[in-house]
Amino acid sequence: MMKKFLLLLSGLLLLLAAGCGANRDNVNDNVDEDRVITADSFSYVLPAGWVKSEEYSTEKKVFYVLNGHEQDEKPDNISVEIGTNRYAADEHMRFREAIVSQLARQLQGIPGMLTGDGTFTDNEDVLYIFTFVEEVLDEDGTSDLHADDEQRFAGVTSRQYYIVGEKRYGMVYLTNFSGSEEVTAAADKMAKSFVWLDEE
Repeated sequence: MMKKFLLLLSGLLLLLAAGCGANRDNVNDNVDEDRVITADSFSYVLPAGWVKSEEYSTEKKVFYVLNGHEQDEKPDNISVEIGTNRYAADEHMRFREAIVSQLARQLQGIPGMLTGDGTFTDNEDVLYIFTFVEEVLDEDGTSDLHADDEQRFAGVTSRQYYIVGEKRYGMVYLTNFSGSEEVTAAADKMAKSFVWLDEE
């Protein structure tokens, strides 16, 4: 009986130790360093200076803001979520077409410029990036057609990064109110570092 108890106790201690190590990277709360955030099926690097926004995060979508800007009215923010789709990873071009079609419908009538790009994550997964920059309008709500593109399209920037998986995707979503290149670089780093943990 004592032998069974000791075996059970040692098994529980091993499970406890394994459980504590499973989220080890999430325990590092030092915002001055990059941190690896690990979820059930994926991980990514959270750049130094960024913290979770408890106010806006949900069970399915995590929002991050720059440390010290949690109470800003419109803080630059980056969210991370995963979703499912009907496309196998090798059908990523069809997935891209579906995204473009959806964005075209969503942005219809909103003045701005949409661009797209394709590349790979550091783990060599297909990564699609769609950027929408709102057009800056005059006080009367009209566009200054004489301004160059850099002046006309200098409003809020929204950037969606889609990391292709097998009938699923990871999405890193940037909303950049300030126009800061460092904010965009942080979102780039998160998307490029994204790894599916349960795919070979």
